[in-house]
Amino acid sequence: MSVAALRSLRSVLAFLSVTAVLGTAAPAQAGQAGPTAPGPGRPGADQRHPVARDSYDLGPTAFEGDVKAEIQGVAYYPEGAPGRKFPVIVMLHGGHDTCATGEESSVAWPCPTGAQPLPSHRGYDYLGRELAARGNVVVSIGINGLTATGAAEVLGGKMINQHLALWRKWQTPSGDRAFARAADLKRIGLFGHSQGGEAVALAMAGSSDIEQIKAPVKALFLMAPGSMGEPAAVEQPMAVMLPTCDGDLKDLNGMRPFDKSRYRSGPGPKYVFTVPGGNHNFFNTTWSPSSRLPGAKDDASIAEPGSGCEPGAAIRLSENRQREIAGQYVGAFFERHLKADRSQDAILTGAAPVHAPAGDVQVTYQAPEAQRRDINRFSGRRSLADNQFGGGVGVTGGLDAEMCVQPRFEDIDQEEPDPSKWPSCLAGGHDAAYDVHYGHTMPVLGGGPAMLKAAWDKRGGTLCNDIPPKFRDFSAYPTLRLRAAVDPSDPRNPAEGKQDFSLRLIDTKGRSASVSVARYGHAVDAPWTSTDPEGLKLFMLNDIRVPLDQFKGVDTKNIAQVRIDFNRTDRGHVALADLRLAP
Repeated sequence: MSVAALRSLRSVLAFLSVTAVLGTAAPAQAGQAGPTAPGPGRPGADQRHPVARDSYDLGPTAFEGDVKAEIQGVAYYPEGAPGRKFPVIVMLHGGHDTCATGEESSVAWPCPTGAQPLPSHRGYDYLGRELAARGNVVVSIGINGLTATGAAEVLGGKMINQHLALWRKWQTPSGDRAFARAADLKRIGLFGHSQGGEAVALAMAGSSDIEQIKAPVKALFLMAPGSMGEPAAVEQPMAVMLPTCDGDLKDLNGMRPFDKSRYRSGPGPKYVFTVPGGNHNFFNTTWSPSSRLPGAKDDASIAEPGSGCEPGAAIRLSENRQREIAGQYVGAFFERHLKADRSQDAILTGAAPVHAPAGDVQVTYQAPEAQRRDINRFSGRRSLADNQFGGGVGVTGGLDAEMCVQPRFEDIDQEEPDPSKWPSCLAGGHDAAYDVHYGHTMPVLGGGPAMLKAAWDKRGGTLCNDIPPKFRDFSAYPTLRLRAAVDPSDPRNPAEGKQDFSLRLIDTKGRSASVSVARYGHAVDAPWTSTDPEGLKLFMLNDIRVPLDQFKGVDTKNIAQVRIDFNRTDRGHVALADLRLAP
């Protein structure tokens, strides 16, 4: 996609928020920045490094591309380890105001006479210090010139390549940058927030229109990302963090790269971390009210009183708590995928999620194909006849079960005929909720997953997956997982509290064990209310994670059936996807 085409599309979709989110200025000299204290999900003090800081600025038009843009960065790196090489994490900020005059802010680049550049890249200093203390070289780069012209998604990869070329030059004997000498450019992670998240995903997705990053990228972390075009399918390990009170991307369409990548691409695991009560701006310190910069704000302030997302609501996270949660997940993710350190896997897989005031962070974990066993993906019409093992699928007891999609569709199973005629997954239609898998504000876009739509008006309905003999040994897998979403537009679901149904295992001797899914995670909680002034709720698949040892009294080496029983509430309506065995 050309820069001009992207600008046009962004204008039509009103995607670029020109309401203000700004950055603090960066010192030009190297300086000391001590490590943060150890805490949950962080290495102990004996494993942490003292941290140094450096910065560079080649000028506001140094970028060699189709638009005028800066080459600028701030680096955090372990100090006092001469000769050692550390993984590199490159950070891209999102698109917000770029210049300020007095108390006013604007979008322009280069900044006009009398206006000062607002370096948003300094908003992640807290993450830079944390990640450097863990033993990484972290460089947050400025892309104001790209965001001001609507070109971040197209030119983000090219910008990163130019920075990488600089660091390689600074690694030579004549180079004078300590952070570059400490950088292992064979182990690179990417972090992107908002537009920056979409930019790094697209730069790795192999589009012919976008310059790919010319370096061995091992993992990507997308923080409250956008996904306004065709969602990127990424092979590398990838995590997406979504705050439920996001006032910028209210429909949380950053879920779409996860949906697109979870089956189609490579050996890398995929994660979604849903943060109850988090907003868009607090992830960046200089976009937040405490910075007192022009335009800095709580972006969830647009929420209606009583929605739960308005400032001061009980579920809302403070700036500091939201950043602490971000640091724990970002740090654990890069420890795992840049250093093969599995010590913090429990928070990544959902075994021990981090707690927020409104409840645990909701974790959806898609293990690599070699480490999981898919029972039924619910990805095509055949999903109600045959599962992934070739076993039969049966629906009984008056359950209304059919495959559904939102208004446009790209099926995982490419042979599906005319899926546009499938029913909507929402009883109230596409406008009844924010569907994070398709993008409520962008109905022209496809790329979302198929789901199973299950509705019941009395107890007793079942959906049964028969397991052929070859696949009956479940004992090597610690958990049974299923993604579920409660339809907020259907009055059969409770307005408050939880929906519920059962997962049941039946072995070859007829013994069975059943568990209530409401006990395992938050996927069947009443949906979150978004920041939308109309109070639309979020329709969002999240993981139900049941440890296999909770199915008492059955032989997990000889499972004949996996059954979903709708027997715990009198009526309801849920969407289901991705029934699987996994770590």
